[in-house]
Amino acid sequence: MEWVGFDIKAEPVPASRPKVTARGMAYYPARHTAYVEFLKKYLKEVPALAAKALFEVKLLFVMPRYKTSESNTHRADVDNLSKLPLDCMTKATDEDGNRRFWEDDCKIVHLTVLKRFAREGEEPHTKVRLRALEGDVDDLVDEAFHQ
Repeated sequence: MEWVGFDIKAEPVPASRPKVTARGMAYYPARHTAYVEFLKKYLKEVPALAAKALFEVKLLFVMPRYKTSESNTHRADVDNLSKLPLDCMTKATDEDGNRRFWEDDCKIVHLTVLKRFAREGEEPHTKVRLRALEGDVDDLVDEAFHQ
C-alpha cells in the first residue's frame, strides 16, 4: 500500500506524567491537555486509513529553536513526542464510532521517529506518514535489517 500522510500544524508537545495534588488528585499539565484536545479535533479532518492490517508509521517532529542555546538537538525525548499523536490516532473515530486508523497501536510494527529544529521561516509542526503493510512482517524485518 502507498504511504499516506498529513502534517499536524501545531508545535509538538511531549507526553508528560500526571501531576498529583496533595489531596491525591491526578491531572495533566494544561499544555499536555490542550494538545490532546487539539489533536482530537484535528484528526477528524485528516484522511483516514482504517484497515485491518499491520502498520508502518513515520513521524518527524519539527521543534522550535531555543532562543539562547547553541544545542544542535531539542531536549524532548522522541518516545515522549510520539506518544500523544499515536495515542490520539488510536482513539480517533468517525461519526459511526469506527476507528479512523487502527484498532490498537499494537498493530504498528515499524515506527521511525526523527526530530529536528525548525529551519529559518519554518513553523514547528509534526509530519505523519503511514501505510498498511501488505506483506509479511518478516519481509519488513529483512528489509530494515538487510538480513
